This record gives sequence, structure tokens and C-alpha cells, in this order.
Amino acid sequence: SYDKKILDGNFGRHRALSPQDEFFMYLLRLRQDISETVLASMFNVSISTVSCILSTWACHMKLTFSKINMNPTMDELQTLCPPDILKKFPNCVMILDCTEFEVDEPSELDKQSVFWSEYWSRHTAKVLVGCTLWGSLSFISDLFPGSTTDVEMCTKSGLLDNIKKGEIYMADKGFTRQRQFH
Repeated sequence: SYDKKILDGNFGRHRALSPQDEFFMYLLRLRQDISETVLASMFNVSISTVSCILSTWACHMKLTFSKINMNPTMDELQTLCPPDILKKFPNCVMILDCTEFEVDEPSELDKQSVFWSEYWSRHTAKVLVGCTLWGSLSFISDLFPGSTTDVEMCTKSGLLDNIKKGEIYMADKGFTRQRQFH
């Protein structure tokens, strides 16, 4: 299988590191935000190798985790949610928020305006994230350019396609058009 070939190291390019070391590097980058330069020094590889490894693992993780249905059913919500929270928000399915992070300025002029965030006054990318009332991750959108509004992200991400009658989604003030959720 594909996963076994990756873990055995018998797939694709010649590896400078074992798959286990590559994955450890990926986790260090995610959890500790260690720069690619420092990772290259730590693992005795080039910066371009680090960049390639991180990109490969990010794609692999997305492919792997996108197969998992992270949206709990209403019955699961009623069972797993702490009683005091369930009492206050009995039909709340998900808490939504967008997170935005800085990206390098695109070299193409037309993309510069698309990635420009008026809120942060810099070039950014955004992602829409949803979690359950007990804190489990239940939705992650694809990345969007910084100029995309929170409401546009809800529509374009496909999140609204899955809303059922009676479900409540909690969100901050960035989600201003409530009618989209009815």
C-alpha cells in the first residue's frame, strides 16, 4: 500500500533522512515553530531538503486526515458534551473562527492585492476552523487569501452544505450575515 511504501522508504526520491526522522522534523516545525534553517542544521541537511520534506509531509497529512469524518452527529454531541455546557447550548454543533497568518508578498502583482489583509495591514492567508463544545477539532477549510471575508470562507469551504435544520453554529463578530446560516 501507499502508506507502507512511504514508511519503508521505498517510494519516490532517495531520502536524506528516514521517514521517522522526517516526521519528527515535521512535528518540530508544527509544534515548536523551529525555522527551516535551524532544522537543516539539526538534521544535517540542506534548507531546500527541509522545505521539500515539510511540504511532502503537509500534503501527506492532509490526504490522510481529509478521509476522516470529524463532524460528530447530534447524538454524539449530546453524549460527549459536558452537561453544564450542553445545558447552555443544547443545539450548538460547532464553534467557528478564522485564523490568519502572515505569508511572503506574492511576486505576481495581481496576487498581492488578493493576499493583502486590511485588518492586519500585511499579506496573509486564512483558514476557517471549527471545533466542538468540548474542544475537539471538527472542521478545517482549505487556505484562502487574506482578503477573503469570514462569511465568504464559510460559503466557499462547503461548510454551509452540511448544516442541518435546528443546528446552531457559534461564531465571533466576523461572521455578520446570520441569514446564510438559516
